[in-house]
Amino acid sequence: MNAHPGPDAAAGRSLRGAEPVSRQARRGLDRIRNRARRGMALAVERLDPRAMLSAAPWATPQLGSQDLSAESILGGLGHDETTTLVAVLDHDGRPVIERSTHIGRAAATAAIAALNDRPNLVSLELDNRVELYLEPLEAGPLATSDDTYRSDLWAFDRLQVESIWPVTTGAGVNVAVLDTGVAYHEDLAGLFGPGADFSGGRGDGRNDGHSHGTHVAGTIAATANNGLGIAGVAPDVRIMPVKVLGDDGGGSAGAVAEGIVWATDNGAEVISMSLGGTSPSMAMEMAVTYAVQRGVTVVAAAGNSRLWGSPRAYPASYDGVVAVAATTPLNTAASFSTGNEWVDIAAPGTGIWSTIPGNRYAAYNGTSMATPHVAAVAAMVHARAATLGESVYVPGILEETAQDLGVPGRDDDFGWGLVDPLAAVLSVAADSGEPPPPPTNLQADAAWWSRATVTWDLPVDASEVVGVQLTFATGEPAALVAGGATSATLQGLQPETSYTVYATTIGRRRGSEQSEPLTFTTPSRPDFAGDTMATATPLPASFVVEELLDSADDVDWWTFSLTEQLDLPEVRLTNLPSNYDIDLYYMYSGTPSLLWSGQQWGNRDELSELGRFHYWDPGQYFVKVWANPSGTPSETQPYRLEILGDGLPLGASPTPSPAPPPAPVLPPPAPPPAPAPEPTPPPPAPAPVPEPGSGLPGDTRKTAGLLPATLSVQATMQSEGREHWWTMTAAIDGVYEVRLHDLPRNYSLAAFRPNGSSSSSGSSLRDRVVTATLRAGQQLDIRVRVEGGGFSATEPYTLTVNPPVGSPAPEPEPLPPTPEPAPVPEPEPTPEPVPPPTPEPEPQPEPEPPPARTELSQPRRRRRNRSPSQSRRLRQHPSPSPSLICLPRRIGRATPARPRR
Repeated sequence: MNAHPGPDAAAGRSLRGAEPVSRQARRGLDRIRNRARRGMALAVERLDPRAMLSAAPWATPQLGSQDLSAESILGGLGHDETTTLVAVLDHDGRPVIERSTHIGRAAATAAIAALNDRPNLVSLELDNRVELYLEPLEAGPLATSDDTYRSDLWAFDRLQVESIWPVTTGAGVNVAVLDTGVAYHEDLAGLFGPGADFSGGRGDGRNDGHSHGTHVAGTIAATANNGLGIAGVAPDVRIMPVKVLGDDGGGSAGAVAEGIVWATDNGAEVISMSLGGTSPSMAMEMAVTYAVQRGVTVVAAAGNSRLWGSPRAYPASYDGVVAVAATTPLNTAASFSTGNEWVDIAAPGTGIWSTIPGNRYAAYNGTSMATPHVAAVAAMVHARAATLGESVYVPGILEETAQDLGVPGRDDDFGWGLVDPLAAVLSVAADSGEPPPPPTNLQADAAWWSRATVTWDLPVDASEVVGVQLTFATGEPAALVAGGATSATLQGLQPETSYTVYATTIGRRRGSEQSEPLTFTTPSRPDFAGDTMATATPLPASFVVEELLDSADDVDWWTFSLTEQLDLPEVRLTNLPSNYDIDLYYMYSGTPSLLWSGQQWGNRDELSELGRFHYWDPGQYFVKVWANPSGTPSETQPYRLEILGDGLPLGASPTPSPAPPPAPVLPPPAPPPAPAPEPTPPPPAPAPVPEPGSGLPGDTRKTAGLLPATLSVQATMQSEGREHWWTMTAAIDGVYEVRLHDLPRNYSLAAFRPNGSSSSSGSSLRDRVVTATLRAGQQLDIRVRVEGGGFSATEPYTLTVNPPVGSPAPEPEPLPPTPEPAPVPEPEPTPEPVPPPTPEPEPQPEPEPPPARTELSQPRRRRRNRSPSQSRRLRQHPSPSPSLICLPRRIGRATPARPRR
């Protein structure tokens, strides 16, 4: 066992004769092998979270090549079991962790299919459990805060902690404690940074129903020299409480992954995790890699599983993590401490006194207690390097300056040895040979307003380089890449701004001088959509647009106009990178009126539901698209906005697009029925008309079946949820009555005309009646649909359209009006055969009057002798009021409300 080095250990260890020299050589060889196996963690100053390190992406090919099928992920999951999925998505170079809980295999399978449709999915797995590494107490009972425990802090004496405080106490460094939270304690009244809760609760992590997280935080940063309880190893660091474990001490790997990413993005320079599990997690590994690549020193407990064979622990065994074992006051391995090839360093972990909730103190055992000692020393190395402006490899310094324990060199019980705060801090900027030369030939390619790729040459053997750091002229770190990389991408830049950067080569102990400066200017920011309603951009002629929301304050406004009514309109917002929202407005009398707001959670498509709005009136419309506060804008994935009519894109012209509706209404189709040559010869007449009309409705509006010349048909519903569509063309001007009767089940009726629509539904089997004001040649589309469940495949319904009636005779409702056959002489013979169909209503007239008493007053007015009846019908179907532009289906009507009795 080596003696503790004195302050003169500039290189981290002084030579002590022939035997120590050979051990030193062996340790050097072991370090080279170890570095080849492990990923390099670089740190002095943490990177701005916007800086993307393209040289070593966190989503490695090995992790991203998994089988993402439901069969592979769910395995033998039972049909009724509850499971949690953890998905990792790549959002502009940043990992986004999404967790979702599903009951039953079917629900989980559907969720996996939906996630696999997302183009930025990197990995998907079942969540697994992690827990804290805490052993039974070995010290005395709980104590109150008026007791002093300095004499019980044996770790302070063993590590000579106080001897390094004149040099640094870790001031200005952020240490994220991922644990059960950190409760208020009077001995932890120092600096606290932002916090978060990923354990399923809400808040900033400043609560701890267990005590473990508060204990860990006290070891790192309890206030020194205040006459209370204990002192932390680095008393002036800033604690970031990140609650990832519940009050029972357990949690999930997905929550830990979320906490790591959050801490990295919110300023952590050191992450301390006194937790782990024995099951690997791709989400957690990617989060660790993301943090390490951004200069964060990640420290984790090796585990308390020595008696169970020291299985591999996660996240401690991931590359780039400093895995910590526990020692006793005798410098032996703790009886519980995991020993394995991936253990890096050791620290005191038995009988460690620290803070717990309620202003109390307690002594705990575990690698959980050893981990915060190493995290605190790492924070002091960060602070010292920042003070001296040095670029160093913090994990390497911790390992190289550790006191060798156990067998010479690295071993599975202690790693490289006991952490040595004094040697680690003093090794920063120590004179240990010539520094490496700086990078040369810096060049920048600023192809996008917020990003720039910087390249350089390394005039030194890449194997001698730990990494390269880019720094802005202001001193702010810009990017950090591992090993002999020769490029990095800077993100988060401002448009039309000049930047000056320097590059520094990071050696094993020292950094080079700064390179020659590189200056570049970013281009202007393209934004094709207006930022306000007043500056809204007209949609292109296709009514389809793709655009980016590339910053948090970016809001896109679009506008379009309709010159004629649009039937069955729909708004779609798809290909969303995260939680985007959308609003639709109609301009009525100079005032915008909100018609629809799409607020689906996450990145699910925003759809206005085809058929929810029966029609839009002519006028000007506005669409607003923005990123929800819970969403993240993307500079690489544009959203897609579409405006559709009747289920299809509006086409190549925004204004002419409403004109096509009259085209489907085609007066040409009117002539085909008008040329009565077919109805006149009885065989031809049935051939063209009854073929679509005799029980063969369409399933959609575009495939609607043509009603026969009798304008009456019977049909049966063959399945629940099916719709029957019929169509007819008006022969003369007037008000047409559409009646759905002989209902076997609860069916609804709706009629769609060029200038509006109307519908009728109810909970009884009474007749459904609607009216439509048409001009000769206009088309009327009719829909019959099952409502409220239930249908009959054997009992038909009857659909009858009664043309306009003359004032003299209200009873011959259906077709007798002679004025109508006048324009079409041939159909007139057809109406005379139609009196046989008029018997259809004749059995009906008796049933009809009772329904008429409870039906809408409009049909009753049509049937009674009111000379102004037609004018009243016209008043009830004017050009729709702007306040009723888009009536939702739940209201039950697409026309203005009519009085009931």
